[in-house]
Amino acid sequence: RSSETFHNQSANSKKISYHSYYRDRFPTYNLPPWAKKSIPYPSSIPIDKQMCFVHVGKAGGSTIGCSLGFSLHCSSNHTAPNNSLLAPSTTHTFHRGVYDCSEKEEYFLFVVRDPLARVLSAF
Repeated sequence: RSSETFHNQSANSKKISYHSYYRDRFPTYNLPPWAKKSIPYPSSIPIDKQMCFVHVGKAGGSTIGCSLGFSLHCSSNHTAPNNSLLAPSTTHTFHRGVYDCSEKEEYFLFVVRDPLARVLSAF
């Protein structure tokens, strides 16, 4: 198992350990900074209770990802809420070819949108 330590950008800045399943699969690649959590999550969460956030483009996924503590397409002054109930259990993400989720995770969070409404909003 590979772990990496990165600097937490939240108000109570401290170093936290982050296990990257992406690094397990591709040891010569680094996990992009936007795919790491910017807020800590309890290491005591069992793998079968952790949740993987799957980003779906043009469905509000960036906004949700930012509120969960990922730095997907967040503005530079965005701070993830520390009092969220969902954010601590959403530990990893899948976005644009970066699959940093364990095969043992049983929960996945998707944000979907009505395809017709999506097409109509493009015009």
